[in-house]
Amino acid sequence: MKANHTHPYFNWGVGLLIFLYFYLSSFMLFHLKDWKLQLWNAPLLDLGSTAVEALTWFIPTLLLFTGGALAFFRTQRIGLYVSLGLLTIYTSYVAVRLFHTVPNSCSCGGGWITLSLPWQLGMGLLSIGLTFTLLLQRKKI
Repeated sequence: MKANHTHPYFNWGVGLLIFLYFYLSSFMLFHLKDWKLQLWNAPLLDLGSTAVEALTWFIPTLLLFTGGALAFFRTQRIGLYVSLGLLTIYTSYVAVRLFHTVPNSCSCGGGWITLSLPWQLGMGLLSIGLTFTLLLQRKKI
């Protein structure tokens, strides 16, 4: 088996992404009723009942899968690609909501509300996470 000789910052970054995905997915699953209500009320998404039901379970499951993929050396590359996609989609959605349409909270499962972060800081953290994931993609795993 090949030894994993990665930079410590890489391991810290992957660890932070794992924490992020497990935290958000568990928050969504433990507050399922609120999460479903946020999906119903998402102003930029015109979702029907079938889509809301599917997304209510699909998004937390995808977050758990991504965190799990990042946790193991053999699947980190897949986890990083999925992470890049998730962070790109979510950061774009939040940016559109913040800068062009509705200035209130988004359907993140209540993560920002729990942490009491202002939206500008939350957007900055998302941008940093997206940039960091891009940098991790360039690293050879």
